[in-house]
Amino acid sequence: MRRLQHPARAHEKYLDGQYRWLQFYLDQGLDALIRMGRHQVARNNHKAQSGYDMRPLAPYAPLPVGGSPGQFGATFCELPYVNDSFVSDGHAAYGRRIHAIVDATVESWRAVPA
Repeated sequence: MRRLQHPARAHEKYLDGQYRWLQFYLDQGLDALIRMGRHQVARNNHKAQSGYDMRPLAPYAPLPVGGSPGQFGATFCELPYVNDSFVSDGHAAYGRRIHAIVDATVESWRAVPA
């Protein structure tokens, strides 16, 4: 997600998949995201030899072309960091902030002119 907010620092070939993962998270929730992550890890096991499975991400929009967004409604820079922790006020509050950053990232990319 951080690379989508700073695409110049990322390998372009990975941005589309990351963008689709964020949409999947917003649509399906954290539990589904964790399940899919486990599924991908299992498929990527050298014994399985099946590789990455893009089918669950196929229904989601590809990363827009034409440049990157200029602004994001929420960023990692805004996460409170107290007593060496991002979760100083609890995991639920941290989760809401991460969700807001994901939502802001997807919305900013959706607004990129074609």
